[in-house]
Amino acid sequence: MRRIAAVLVILALGAFATRAAAPPVKATAGSVRAVMELKQQFYYIGEPMAVRVAISNIGGSEVPNPVKSPLFSSFSVAESPGKRLAPQAKPEAQEPSRPAKLAPNEFYGAAVDLSQMYPQLRSKGKYSIRWSADGVSSDEIVVTVIPKFDPSKDYTARVE
Repeated sequence: MRRIAAVLVILALGAFATRAAAPPVKATAGSVRAVMELKQQFYYIGEPMAVRVAISNIGGSEVPNPVKSPLFSSFSVAESPGKRLAPQAKPEAQEPSRPAKLAPNEFYGAAVDLSQMYPQLRSKGKYSIRWSADGVSSDEIVVTVIPKFDPSKDYTARVE
């Protein structure tokens, strides 16, 4: 039994060493990714909607930073398919300084309250948010804005 366990450990270590010795991913402009994050998927009406966007090089060598556009003006918010919202204000947050080149695994980014730029996000509804600039884009995130619970209201439902 001990001999089998020892062989399994050696095989596991060999597999780990093989993965660790694999050549790094060659970096190209296509190795630059954008990641957008929100704390939650549901927000209450009037709540701030803090969004973080990070630009990173997932490749194995340094690349020129392809993102030249301002980070905060590169958001796209839609209330429903085909109904894009226009920003109504500039964010209070400062644009981050951006490096001319990105080393392997290097990133930069910023956080912004999108409800300042898009006051419509303080209203009840379902919204899709995406970040895209200069050929780099994030995945789409769908958020829902709902009313707060009011204990004085009757929330009775009838299911048939």
